[in-house]
This record gives sequence, C-alpha cells and structure tokens, in this order.
Amino acid sequence: MCVSFSCPLPHHPHLLTELSKVYTFKRSSYCCTLRFHAHNYNNPSDFGTFFDFARVYLKQISKTISFGTWKHHVSIIKKLETFAPGLVFSEITHEFLLSFFAYLRKIGNMDSTAWRNMATIKIYVGAAIRGGYMEQDPFAAIKIRRPKSEVIYLTEEELLRLTALYRSGRLEECTQNVLRFFLFLCFTSLHIGDAKALQINQFIGNDLHYTRGKTKIPVTVPLSDPARYIYEYYRAGRTKGNLFMNLPTDQDINRVLKTIAGKVGITKDISSKTGRHTFATLYYKKTHDIVTLSHLLGHSSITMTMVYAHVLEDEREVGIHAFDDML
Repeated sequence: MCVSFSCPLPHHPHLLTELSKVYTFKRSSYCCTLRFHAHNYNNPSDFGTFFDFARVYLKQISKTISFGTWKHHVSIIKKLETFAPGLVFSEITHEFLLSFFAYLRKIGNMDSTAWRNMATIKIYVGAAIRGGYMEQDPFAAIKIRRPKSEVIYLTEEELLRLTALYRSGRLEECTQNVLRFFLFLCFTSLHIGDAKALQINQFIGNDLHYTRGKTKIPVTVPLSDPARYIYEYYRAGRTKGNLFMNLPTDQDINRVLKTIAGKVGITKDISSKTGRHTFATLYYKKTHDIVTLSHLLGHSSITMTMVYAHVLEDEREVGIHAFDDML
C-alpha cells in the first residue's frame, strides 16, 4: 500500500504498528517527521547508495545548469565516491563531512576549492532531505566558507612574452595548441567552457555571438586581429561544426599552461581563467569603460565587473609605493 504525502494517511489498522517497529525513536533526542517515516515505509530502497540518488538528481537539474557546472558536479560526485564507495544516506553525518573536507585538502585541493566542493555536496544533501531520504541536516553546524577568489591576470608585457613564444614555433604541437587556445581566451574574454562549446556559425562578420553559460546572457564580442587569426586557423575553411576539436581536458590544459608560463619566466599560477581575467584587466586599463566591459563579459551585474577596477586600484597603490625609499 502506498502512502501519499499530499493527502491524509489511508485507514490501515497495521500502519502505525509497522512504522513503530521499523523506526523506534525518542522524542527527547529528535523530532521525527511523518514525511520521513512514510517515505521509508513505502520506498525503503529507492536508491541503493547516495550516489544512485545524486546521479538521478543531477540528470533532473542538468537542463537548468551550464555544461561547465554539470561537469563540475560530476567531478565532485566522483571525488566523494572515491573517498567513500557505497555511501548510504545514514552515513552522511557532520563528522563524515569534516573527514571528507580533510580528504580534499590531503589530495591537493586548495582551501577555496575544497569549500566549493563541499558547497556542491550540500546541494545534493539538501535535495535528499527534501525528498525524505534524510531527516537531519549534517551541514547544519558547518558554515561553508566562500573565500574571495584571487584575480590572476597577465600584464601586457607578460602577454607579449607568450605571443612571442607562440610565433617562435619552438613548442611541440600539442603544447602549441594549448597556447593557441589560451591566447584565444585572452583575446576574446571567453570562459573555457563557453569557448569549447563554440560553433563556427556563431562567427558572423567580424563578431562572435554566444550565450554566456553561467548567466545565460547573450554576448557579442568584436574580434581583434589576433582573435580572428586564431579563429581562421581553427576554422580551417570549414563552414559549420565545432570550432575547437580534440582539445585536452580542462585539467590538462591548466597543467600545460603552467609549463608554458615557466618557459617565459612567468611565475604566476595561471590557468584557463587567467585568459578571461587578462582580457578584462587590459581592456579596462586601456578604456576605463566598465559598462562595455560588463557587456563583453556577459555579467548579470556591473558589480561583478568592478573587481577589475579594484585590481587596477591595488596595482596603482603598489606603483605609488615604489617611490617610498627615494628620499
């Protein structure tokens, strides 16, 4: 017999007895909800593990999130499964989450990355609670920290070093391809996920038209000469299809970029995001047009774009202090 959550419990003489046998609890320890008990009475084994539930839920929300976000969620679920294979709902406790966070730091995740991973897991735990698979919230006493992201960008001189390296042709083709793709990000402001999804027919005249994956905002980016040069290279005379083909994974691109940076004496911890930050910082430095920059980046609020103004303000402050020891 099925218990509905949207209507009163049907008359069943043995229902309460069966529930009490399966779920014994003390009022003094916690308050059990009828929804939780009814769900477990009807469907005690909807999902064998938390991961079975997580993958079904991810499929449900996949149409509402960007491809990059979807890949991020898949990656986090795999990390959790590596840490705790066969994890079931009842094992997800406050202590378990703290041990998972410690595991993330141990395998090399930065503090900020580990907290972002925890925030993602919290989404699935919340969905499990709403679905009646968990009663208590193991995140209740955990405050997700959202550290301010550092804006890592290249100066104009550093960017010129990379373009000189590209023109030299000294790199192996696979490494040269990563550098070429990164330069395209620097010249167009695109996020790596948006760039990888580009189709040739999105280039019309001298403009690139795309929809920012994160904000769903349509964006038009005029192509500079270097951007058009790289576009024509990848297009290779084609009129349709994916612009970029056979690129490495995001992680491999970031790994190779660090090697490339080292070859020209750049010690910054660069990644694909550095391309977007470089475009934004150099554009604002030359134009001081924060409104147009916001449109080019596909930001939903100009507040998001102001971070680049703050970066240059910090740079100006450092420049002023260069004269401190001259008298």
